[in-house]
Amino acid sequence: MSLAITHFVVGATVTMLVVTFFLPRVRFPRTLMVLGGLWAMIPDLNKIVPGLGFVDAVHDSAWANVFWAHHFLDTVDPSDTTKAAVVALAAFFLVSLVAEGVGYHLRFSKPASGGGRTRTPSPSETASETRTSASSGAFAASPPFRLAYGVRQAGGLCSVVVGTGLLSFVFRTPEYTGLVVGIGLLLELSGLVVFLEGIDSDEFARLVPSWLSTATKTVLTLGSSFVVVALLVTLSDVTPLSVAYAGISVLVLLQLVRLWELPV
Repeated sequence: MSLAITHFVVGATVTMLVVTFFLPRVRFPRTLMVLGGLWAMIPDLNKIVPGLGFVDAVHDSAWANVFWAHHFLDTVDPSDTTKAAVVALAAFFLVSLVAEGVGYHLRFSKPASGGGRTRTPSPSETASETRTSASSGAFAASPPFRLAYGVRQAGGLCSVVVGTGLLSFVFRTPEYTGLVVGIGLLLELSGLVVFLEGIDSDEFARLVPSWLSTATKTVLTLGSSFVVVALLVTLSDVTPLSVAYAGISVLVLLQLVRLWELPV
C-alpha cells in the first residue's frame, strides 16, 4: 500500500512540475496533477485485474518507467516501506508550495515589452480595485474575482489548520520530528501569507494597530528562525533526510520574506 502511495505522489509531483513550467496557463492544473498520479499507477492494474497479461509484461519491464519511473521506484523500494511514502509526500508538499507561487506568477503576470514580465499586482491590491469597481457600478467582473480570492483565502486558512494539525504528531513520530515540524511550519506560514494577501490593507490597518502587526511578524520570524537553525544543523551528517530539512528551511525563509513584504 505504501508503494502505491509513493507511485501516485511521485506521478502527481512530476506532473505538477511539467504543468507549472511548460504549461503555465493551462486552465485545470490540479486536475492534470491528479491524472498524472493515476497515470503512474497504471502498471499496478495487474494487482486489481489479474487477467490483464499485457499489463504484467509492462510492469516487469523497463517500459514501466514511462509511467513516471514506476519500474525504477519498484526497484528502489522492493520491500514496500513507509519511509519512501513519507519522503515522497514531503517532496510533494514542498513542490506544491513552490509550484503554487511560480505558477501564480506565470499565469497572471503579463510579458513586458522590453523582455521579462511586468510586476503582478498583489491579490490584496486587485481585491481592493474590484471593490472600488463594484461600488462605482462596474460589477460585472467583480463576482468571479471575489470568488477566486475567497477560495484562495479559504485555502490559506485550511493550510494553517493542516499545518497546526501536523504539529500534533511531533511526539508520536520522534524519528520524523524535524520533518513534521518543518512541513507544519511551512504550511502555516504559506497559509497565513495567502490569507493576508487577499485582505484590503487599509481595512486591516484600521482594525489592527501597526505595532501589533509588527510584533506578531517578529515573533513568527524568531520562532521560525529557531526551527530553521535546528533543521540546518542536521547537515553536519548529510543524509537524504537532512537534505530535505535544508530544502524546507529555505522555503520557510522565503515565506518569511513574503510575510514581511505584505502591506499589512
